[in-house]
Amino acid sequence: MTQADGNDDQHNPDDRPQRPIRRDLRTVGRWSAFGIQLVVSVVIGLLAGQWLDGRLGTEPWLAVVGILMGFTAAMVDLVRLARKGGL
Repeated sequence: MTQADGNDDQHNPDDRPQRPIRRDLRTVGRWSAFGIQLVVSVVIGLLAGQWLDGRLGTEPWLAVVGILMGFTAAMVDLVRLARKGGL
């Protein structure tokens, strides 16, 4: 059959059920916020560790500790979000 008579045998992608766009945008927003938080937490930990290393002469140990603390803080927040059902 032809498309001209309206009886199209092919699957029309507009017929499939659509998830609400709002929910998709909310999910993207949460994951984006987590990604930004992860980077910011690690960078703040690194900078604080480097500053302390410079003051105390302990290079590079406090910078490494700062990175690990920043990463840990981000992971704790990820677990908290997952438990609340936010992700």
